Amino acid sequence: MHAQLFPDGAGREDRAGPGLRKCPTDHDEFTLRWIAARPHVAAYARSTMRNAADAEDLGQAVAMRAWRGYATFRGESAFLTWVMAIATREAARLAVRQLRRAEREVPLDRHRETSAEPDPPSADPSSACWLPALAEQARAQGELNPTEYAVVRARLALPDRTWGEIGTALGLPGPRCAVAHCRAVAKLRVALLLHHPELVGGESALRRAMEQAARVPRNPLTDAEADVFRRAVLDRRTDHRRRNWPTLLRSACTKVVGHLAMP
Repeated sequence: MHAQLFPDGAGREDRAGPGLRKCPTDHDEFTLRWIAARPHVAAYARSTMRNAADAEDLGQAVAMRAWRGYATFRGESAFLTWVMAIATREAARLAVRQLRRAEREVPLDRHRETSAEPDPPSADPSSACWLPALAEQARAQGELNPTEYAVVRARLALPDRTWGEIGTALGLPGPRCAVAHCRAVAKLRVALLLHHPELVGGESALRRAMEQAARVPRNPLTDAEADVFRRAVLDRRTDHRRRNWPTLLRSACTKVVGHLAMP
C-alpha cells in the first residue's frame, strides 16, 4: 500500500524530510483519510487528464502534495474538499508543464515545411506561460494557420503595440493582423477546452459553465451550440453531423468561457 500511496517510500517515517509529519499516529490518520479520498481523486484525474498515464501521474502528485502539506491541515474544511483543491491545482500545473514541453518539441518533418509567412517574434522567455504553448500546439495540429499563429505570438511579445506596428514587424497590413487575431482567439478557446480542460477545472466545471451560459438572458447558448459543445468537448465525440459545426463550436466555447475561471 505504501508503494501505491507514496512513490519510492516518500511517506515513510524513516525517510520523512523537513516539514513532514513524523508521528506514526498522524501517518496512520493520513493514510486512512487518503484511502477514503483516493477514489474521488482517481475519478477526477480520469475525467481531466488525456490518458491513463497522465491520470496516474496526477494521482501520485496529489498524494505527495497532500502528505507533505498534511501538517498544515487544520480541519476547517472536510479532508476531501482540501484534497480536491490540491488536485485542481496539481492538474493545472501538470497541464502547463505538458504544454511547455510540447512547445519545445520540434516535429521531424518541420524542415520540409515551407511558408511565405514571416517568422513570428519570440516572446520574452521570462513571461512564458500556458498561452504561447497552447498557440504552438494549435499551430502544429493545424488549428491555427501560419498568419494567425504569427499574429498571436507577436501580440504576446508586443502587447503595447498597435496593429499597424505589429503589421509592420510581420510585413502584413495592420487590419489583416487585427482580423487574424480575432479569428485566432476564437480558435484558441476551442483548443483550450478540447485539449486541456484541466486548466479550467475539468469536466465538472465545463458542465456547470455550459448550464450557466444557457441560462443567461442575453445571447444565451443555443440548443445547436449546446449540442455541438456537449458532443465535442464533454463527450469527446467526433461524429459531428450538424452543418457548420466548427462555427457552432467556436461560438459555444466563446459563451462558455465567460463562465469559467481562466488560468
